[in-house]
Amino acid sequence: MPLPSLLLVPGAWHKPEHLQLLIDDLPGIDVHTVALTSCGDDPKALGDMYSDAAAIRAAVEAIGGPVVVVAHSYGGVPTTQALADASNVKSIVYLAAFQLDAGDSLLSSAGGDPALWWEFHRQEG
Repeated sequence: MPLPSLLLVPGAWHKPEHLQLLIDDLPGIDVHTVALTSCGDDPKALGDMYSDAAAIRAAVEAIGGPVVVVAHSYGGVPTTQALADASNVKSIVYLAAFQLDAGDSLLSSAGGDPALWWEFHRQEG
């Protein structure tokens, strides 16, 4: 029986290329990554958790066959939102990640008050 594909979802401060050393150590495994829309260098171009979830869902659907998803840090939030009913996802591994229920947010999980070190980028309107 072949191994499932692997989708690596980075955290908020990482890009897919930061995972390359890990990918290089997984020969013979079909490894994929996804870029999160809310993480990047240009605050004006940033998406939100829902667009991150859509990107993760699209990545899983593009794989087609069985997949194991490894979500790191913040990546656990949109992963849970995206994959609650994905039929080809065999497992989700939360690696030092936020494991929330679909529909919950980091803010609600922190009791409703943002941590002092959180940065918010709000768009007009």
